[in-house]
Amino acid sequence: MVSPAAAPVQPSSARRLVVLVHGFGSSERCWSRLRELLAKDPRIAAAVDVETFSYPTSAFELRFLRRIPRLPEIANSLAHFLDAGRRASYTDVTLVGHSQGGLVIHTYLAGKLRSGKAEELSRIREVILMATPHQGSTVVSALRKLVYTFAANPQELALRVHDPDVAEVLGEVTQRIEAVQPGDPRGWPIAIRCFNGQQDRVVLEASARGSFAHWSSVKGDHSTILRPDDRDDPRYDLLADALLEPDGHAAVWEIDSFEQDVVVEPLEGAAREITARYGRHERLVQSDNVARITRSVRFSRKNRCHRPFRLRYATRNQGFVDPVMSHPNEAKPQDLHAGEEHGTEAVFVFTPKAGETYTLQVTVCKGFDSGHRDVHFHLGRWLARYRRVRLSLDLSACPDGSSRNVTPRFRYFEQEAGHDELCRQRILAAHPVGPSSSDPTGLWTCKLADLRGGVFDVAWDPPGTGAEVQAHRAARR
Repeated sequence: MVSPAAAPVQPSSARRLVVLVHGFGSSERCWSRLRELLAKDPRIAAAVDVETFSYPTSAFELRFLRRIPRLPEIANSLAHFLDAGRRASYTDVTLVGHSQGGLVIHTYLAGKLRSGKAEELSRIREVILMATPHQGSTVVSALRKLVYTFAANPQELALRVHDPDVAEVLGEVTQRIEAVQPGDPRGWPIAIRCFNGQQDRVVLEASARGSFAHWSSVKGDHSTILRPDDRDDPRYDLLADALLEPDGHAAVWEIDSFEQDVVVEPLEGAAREITARYGRHERLVQSDNVARITRSVRFSRKNRCHRPFRLRYATRNQGFVDPVMSHPNEAKPQDLHAGEEHGTEAVFVFTPKAGETYTLQVTVCKGFDSGHRDVHFHLGRWLARYRRVRLSLDLSACPDGSSRNVTPRFRYFEQEAGHDELCRQRILAAHPVGPSSSDPTGLWTCKLADLRGGVFDVAWDPPGTGAEVQAHRAARR
């Protein structure tokens, strides 16, 4: 985990990794048709690398000096596989398991939880399970029990109905991954998507679904569920769609874009007195600048999290904030106190709908006097996944707004930090994030991708002035 004092870093925009895990008595060859279609799909090829994980599995082991490994051993091998070589550099990994392969993945997840390494699962973006026997396989179960009475197979035992070891693993995954809340140190939220074959007699629908809420039924039996005819086949289309735009977790917001636009303009002449009215109050605000700040968030069509989302903006230095909101405000009275009593804060709370955009626009008076020309936006920590984040600053109306006089300093801090700590980090940070685009009139834009939270910051006081210098002096004392 990055410490609060760590320098800001450019988030990785690297390609995503998909790992395919085969089932009982099978091999990586079961994925041949899917891999062929994925390789020929330009959407997948442009963003995703696909690998297979193999492990020893068979109905019987006839060689005296060999044995069939148990699920925890296979899961341990999967952990080493994911951490080996270039695979260790991927920060966005999707695990896809067929049949017993799904139990291998569950056991891998439970192993991380049990060893106190839940945060290492942060790189696992999604888990996709195809015909996984969460409640066992009932097909010829009596015959299987009879046969394996004389030739025990630990993998076959895991496929039996209500196997206690599998039930314990699934209980942990359900409680500490499927149902966990962000920030709970006992687990990690990962989206889990299940598929069942409509003609599957090996793993029935109830077993393939298990206790997981997000599932789809597709044509095919236990084997042909992996062999779509072409890219238009629902068996392929649903999987490819999940790989290109992963499904969300019920407790984590899936956000397509989060945009902040800051436009600062000078007021004519010297500092002016403006009458600020808010709630039952009014007061005079003396300022030489006014700003329009727009915060806009668009939720993914895959968003499954319906916890209330909050957009907030506050100003200091006795400034004033006048808000306009795109939707009815669900904020509670205590959330609105600072705005109604002091006029320094706007809070917009709403229950997000998948695919919808929500906007908070504020007019800010006396927000950016000399020494206070900076703004930052908090994205939370592990509460959301942001596919794209943009921060733009428009100083074109300001006398010193051109890049000939001042260049804004954009920074991204992966760790959440309070206002005073953030000011200190601005000086100590070694690697600010450069603007993605700029023009000589005074318009700058910075874009980042695939964020899990943190703080996005920009400061534009001329060098040698402002809050950064004050914080630097304080840090040296």
